[in-house]
Order: sequence, then C-alpha cells, then structure tokens
Amino acid sequence: MKDFDGDVKIKKSTLTATGVKIESIDSNPIEVVAEVRKSNEQEHELVVIFIKNGISMSAESDLAGYTAAKSIVRNFANEMSKEATEDYLKEQNKLVEDLVKDLEGAEKDHEKATKEIQDAKENIEDAKKEMQNLNASNEQLLKDARAERDALMKDAREIKDKMISDAKEEAKEVTSKLIENAQASIEQEKQAALAELKKQVADLSIGIAETVIKKELTSKEEQLKLVEGILKEVTLK
Repeated sequence: MKDFDGDVKIKKSTLTATGVKIESIDSNPIEVVAEVRKSNEQEHELVVIFIKNGISMSAESDLAGYTAAKSIVRNFANEMSKEATEDYLKEQNKLVEDLVKDLEGAEKDHEKATKEIQDAKENIEDAKKEMQNLNASNEQLLKDARAERDALMKDAREIKDKMISDAKEEAKEVTSKLIENAQASIEQEKQAALAELKKQVADLSIGIAETVIKKELTSKEEQLKLVEGILKEVTLK
C-alpha cells in the first residue's frame, strides 16, 4: 500500500488503509483491509478486502474494479513471495556458506588433527628408537665399564704382586746387608778383644818379668811359687 496514497494503520495482524487512491480500480478513494490468517501450523494466508463506497468489492458488483484489485493483490503476493523467497534463499545461502565454512574449518581441523596424530606417532617411533639406542648405549657403557674394571683390577694385582716381590727382594738384601754388617762388626769386636787380650797378656808378662827380675830367686821352685802368686793377684783388664 506504500505505492498508493492513503492513511495506513496496523493492529496486530490486520492492516487497514483508508483514502487509498487506485486509478485502475476507481477514481475515488477506497478502503483496503488486509489480514494475515494462520491456516495451519506451517502455512499462513493473506486475506485482502477492497471496500468501495462502504461495500466489499466483488466480481458481481464491479467486475472491472474487482479484476484490477485481484491483479494488484496477485502482483503484491508475487512481490511478497519473491521477496520472501529471496530472503529465504539469502538465509539458506548464508546457512550454506556458514556450513561450508564450518566444513572447511572442520576439514582443516581434521587435517590438523590428522597431522598432529601423525606427528605424535612419529614422535613415539622416534622415542622408541631413542630408547633402543639408549639401551644399546647403556649396554655398551656397562660392557666398557666392566672391561675397564677388570683391567684396573688386573693392573692392581700385578702392582701388588710386584710390590710384594720387590719388598721381599729388598728385605733379603737388607737382611743380607745387616748380617754382613753384624758379622763384620762381630769380627771387628773379636779382633779388638783379641788385640786387647794380647795386650793385657803382654802387659802381664812384662809385669811378671819385671817382678821376677827385681826379686832374686835362689831356686826354680821359688820362682814357680812366685809366678803363681802373681797370677792370683793380677786380674785381666
């Protein structure tokens, strides 16, 4: 009704237009009443009444005006249907675009998830290989450590045996040297004692000779007695 002059009032689902000028229907202003009625849960219908001089127009009362009004309503319905269809199509297109975007996003998410899963599998395989390499490396390290330990123990035993052997040889040499030194010292002391004894005996002999010479003895028997007496009195020093 916006394309025609008139006073439009809307109350709920009813539109009332008064003073409407539609030349194809009548040169005088008419009244138009349009009401949207619910036919069922899914469909609605538009009821339009054209009122001319207070009377509803009909094919019997005014065929030409009724035909023009019917054409206007049909064009209006077609236009409304077209607009509704376009709106519906736009809405559906928007839903399709959103769905496509969601699908693209889901596809990207799926690709991303697939890649993450693949990366995770590869990481797991790498971790398994690394663990295997680590175990092999640990086994080799243990083997090398055992070999090094055995070598060190062997060297230690050889060093100990050599030290014991060297100590025994050195002890033998030291013992032999001590024995030689002791024997030499004993021999020296022995020789010194013999020399001292010879000296004392010589001194004693000299003393006896001096005593005998100083005293004149008349007989051999007296001389012997004298020597025995001197020997009793003299002590070796």
